[in-house]
Amino acid sequence: EAARTTLRPLVSAAPGDQRLQRYLGLTYERIGSIHQLAERWPDAGAAYTESFAIRLALAASAPVHIDIQRDLAIAYEKLAHVEHRTGHLEAASTWARGALARFQRLAALDATNATATRSVAVSREHLADILLARGQRGAAARELQASFEGHEQLADRDEGNAQALCDAARVGVRLGHLLGHGRPTPAACTAWRASERLRRRRAAGECGVSNDAAL
Repeated sequence: EAARTTLRPLVSAAPGDQRLQRYLGLTYERIGSIHQLAERWPDAGAAYTESFAIRLALAASAPVHIDIQRDLAIAYEKLAHVEHRTGHLEAASTWARGALARFQRLAALDATNATATRSVAVSREHLADILLARGQRGAAARELQASFEGHEQLADRDEGNAQALCDAARVGVRLGHLLGHGRPTPAACTAWRASERLRRRRAAGECGVSNDAAL
């Protein structure tokens, strides 16, 4: 709150300073995150909305600035989370799809950017959570499958990327449970085996996910 109070007059005095505006947008995001941790959802939503408005205007004025465009994608995702947790699932889906579209654009600009590729995969998993809450299991499974493939692509690209291996293993387990409704159907087992193959490329148990019993 003190940072926000300090930054707001600075931004007003220098409206063309993108760095100051980014700091203010980030400050609102952090205020929102604190409220989110305390599950004060209206306060979190209000802070995230302020951050979104700043970032939306910045993104319009700097369409090729990668960091500013990524800030906007994150703002979409924050609002999607608030709407999801407060039961506004249609709005949550809209915000989540907005986030995914922007992360996808960033990834398309640089196919070698591991952070951009991972952001798309994580965003797809978040969208799948919302779709599941709406009862759209087929659409959720498609998003989880795409998320799994994104993490697997990163793992195959860089054998030392432990985060990608564990992400892929975790999403693979989730996908298997969704496809089989918790039962070892052929489709579920395919996902679980793929997850287990990736997990075993790390030290046993390091990823914290396994589905040995179902295999």
